[in-house]
Amino acid sequence: MKNTIILHGTLGSPDGNWFKWLKNELETKKSQVWLPMLPHAEQPSLKDWAEYVHANCPFAIDEETLIVGHSSGAILALILAQQNNKPACSFTQTTTRTCRLTKRDMWPITVGPSSS
Repeated sequence: MKNTIILHGTLGSPDGNWFKWLKNELETKKSQVWLPMLPHAEQPSLKDWAEYVHANCPFAIDEETLIVGHSSGAILALILAQQNNKPACSFTQTTTRTCRLTKRDMWPITVGPSSS
């Protein structure tokens, strides 16, 4: 694992939960870690979040990228893994409550690299 993305959830921020602890742990193992502040966390759009990650991630999301998401960030991690045009993408998810999604957040989400 050379790169890691850590994604907070609804009403979250990079300062919450265990995010900074995990970032520090992974950096000691020589992983480049990106812990973004996702826009509009108070009323998130998974489509907007996915577009934000693709537009702002400082490294390529590929088969060696670990994507860690908490709460609605876990759903975003799954979306990013699905959008990856490489053969595999490693991810993990943690969530402690049911996420409520609106119809506009559901599939298909077509942002990021095209598969053509």
